[in-house]
Amino acid sequence: MVPDDKKEKKSNDTLDSENLKDFLKLRTEVLKIMASLPRLRIILLLLMFRKLSLSKLSKLLGRTKSTISHHLKKLSDLGIIITTTKDARGSIDAKVYELIPGFLEKFNLDFDELEKMDKLKRKEILHLAILNDKWQFEVIKSLYEQSVLYYDAIDDINIKSKLDSIEDFKNLHFKTPIQYDFWFLSEEGRKAYEKLTLEFKSKMKKIIEEEDKTKKLIERPYLILHSFFPLKEIAEYDSEKKQFTKFFKALES
Repeated sequence: MVPDDKKEKKSNDTLDSENLKDFLKLRTEVLKIMASLPRLRIILLLLMFRKLSLSKLSKLLGRTKSTISHHLKKLSDLGIIITTTKDARGSIDAKVYELIPGFLEKFNLDFDELEKMDKLKRKEILHLAILNDKWQFEVIKSLYEQSVLYYDAIDDINIKSKLDSIEDFKNLHFKTPIQYDFWFLSEEGRKAYEKLTLEFKSKMKKIIEEEDKTKKLIERPYLILHSFFPLKEIAEYDSEKKQFTKFFKALES
């Protein structure tokens, strides 16, 4: 859920409550499907390579065409896949698959607009927005699970291989290890971070727009996953007792 930011408006901010409900319901269904590793891998490939045939997807994933077709139908039924055909006399391999434009577009939840809605509509919109976020985290979790499996396989290769040098090992499967950083911030640090984030987002947007302008479909094999965790608020939920606690107040006494 992205709180409304006057400096970064999105087109779907103007959706009325009924359209917003439909949008959130569809988006949640898409995320549920993406939480499945096989479908997530298909979507990641389409995000990386933009357009792929059934044969190419089958080859890249190491799965039969019928298996890939089954997953593609699930995605197509939700309206997130565009299918075009080449000049190949209508065979199934003539089809080329790509994701719809705006597939990754975020939405802003305008709390001022929510306040104007009646109580029942507001509850429903909030429920759907929270569900959307929850399934977004499930997709991210699936991506991390895939990363864990990848690292397990890399470690297995490391233990069993007879490669002569670290360069040989890197060239085999480990050219680009996953990178990550941790920063813990004060309230003042958070404010400074937000200013930096606005600048960073603006620069990233320009980079992506420039790449999208090119007629050639550039391969996009890298993902930046940018997260901000309100640790104090999250830590106040006791998952064993299934209730929110105020244990941080003990620090104030």
